[in-house]
Amino acid sequence: EPDKVLPGFVTFIAHALVLPEPEDDGDKAWRIDNIDDLAMKAVRAYESGFGDVRPVHTPELARAQGLQDYPGFDVLSLRRGSDGKRERRCIEVKGTRGNDAVVMTENEWAKAMNLRSEYWLYVVAECASPAPRLIRIQDPAMTLLTRPDERSVATRRIKLADILPLAEDDGGVLHG
Repeated sequence: EPDKVLPGFVTFIAHALVLPEPEDDGDKAWRIDNIDDLAMKAVRAYESGFGDVRPVHTPELARAQGLQDYPGFDVLSLRRGSDGKRERRCIEVKGTRGNDAVVMTENEWAKAMNLRSEYWLYVVAECASPAPRLIRIQDPAMTLLTRPDERSVATRRIKLADILPLAEDDGGVLHG
């Protein structure tokens, strides 16, 4: 009501924090529906800085890399080592909307148990947010000894709170 504003003495009564408008609900819904794709893109972008990254999350992609149809991981990363040798990482990618738990299937867990130090669990937490965080665990079968989920013997539920203290961290927030 501009006609009620009059010149005179100004009295300070409070601070105000002005935030940007919340995301469009349609954009947020799209991001939530595409958590797995967002997590895969983030991991592939991160790993590409270290060497050759090959997605193997579908039977066709896995076969193209000489693997079985369901290899138990999503990304094969062949990193350049400082000694000239290639380091092979078999990376299972999980994405979450917040700080939820992640679920590994029996096939993924079995591969983690067989591949041990070559197997990595990469969790992209808060995937639907503007600042997703990458959490990396080498050899999750040994590092995160967990019980099967009570609802199913074919899955293992792992809380992010259990992962964080054991994760490798190089700054956390993913960019781009």
